[in-house]
Amino acid sequence: FVEVKTVSGEEPLRFSAEDQMTRDKVAKFKRVAELFAGNNESWVDPKAGWRLDVLAITLPRDALKRTADELRNIAKISHYENI
Repeated sequence: FVEVKTVSGEEPLRFSAEDQMTRDKVAKFKRVAELFAGNNESWVDPKAGWRLDVLAITLPRDALKRTADELRNIAKISHYENI
């Protein structure tokens, strides 16, 4: 399961994309994943199980005016595995 959090603006930002994953949001993410996995057991490998990842993306304020190639070079993307 992957949660994606995105913020945009000029550095320094008041809060990061990671800041959006509060303790309550992590708990809700886990509950929803457990419920989904329990109701869709055929989608979950019993040996591998499942995990919760977070992608935190920080974009410049003018991201909508940029090309995908430009954003690849300036976007900050952090991947947190198995939170």
